[in-house]
Amino acid sequence: MHRTIEEIQLKSKKIVTGVANVYFVIISFILIYIFNSITVFAVALTLFFLISIYSSGLNYLRFMKLPTLFIIPALFVIAFITPGEKIFLVFSREGIDLAFKTFLRTYASLSIMVYLIVTTSIPEMLFALRKLRLPDFVAEIMTLIYRTIQIFVDELMRLERSAESRLGFYGRKNMLRTSALLGYSMFIKSMERAEKLNMAMESRCYNGKIPNPSNKSSGIGYALVVIAAIIAAGVIS
Repeated sequence: MHRTIEEIQLKSKKIVTGVANVYFVIISFILIYIFNSITVFAVALTLFFLISIYSSGLNYLRFMKLPTLFIIPALFVIAFITPGEKIFLVFSREGIDLAFKTFLRTYASLSIMVYLIVTTSIPEMLFALRKLRLPDFVAEIMTLIYRTIQIFVDELMRLERSAESRLGFYGRKNMLRTSALLGYSMFIKSMERAEKLNMAMESRCYNGKIPNPSNKSSGIGYALVVIAAIIAAGVIS
């Protein structure tokens, strides 16, 4: 059964909560790019892998799986085009070292980002950014865009399931015809859903300001331990 991101965020076991979680992620990003060493990347990847698995289980691996299809081929290209002493077929020592460092840096960054996605909702992220002087109108636009994208995706999935149950994608001709009809139907249905969303917001006295989440920050000690471990790895390396 399909699970939305909101369901995953709601059911995740949060070690760090509130705005502290967003700041925790931002500081971790800054640290791994300041130190820029393999040891720091490995430590960050390991720690965020563990806390993400604890927080959301296999959902973390599902989010990590899709970028792998693009990252791994790119690493082979890096190892292939980097000049240097050839040690394995057409791959140079410098290319393999660069590809390995890129692999750790990419997956360390990706692991931190996925951790944020599976544990923190959009309102919590924007509330934390507003505390960092993000303009209110920018936060409002980002929230509405995110909600509208969800409407489009929800309608597309519903229409796609309906078409598949009627063998609408069986054969090339049917697939092209069904895809065209889906595009048209999705646009009309999504506009209707967007209008209903606007009416629902107005009926709840929406005045242009997104309400702040009531979650208080907790687990700051865990965040400090992870940050300290990353800093220690950077200093030692």
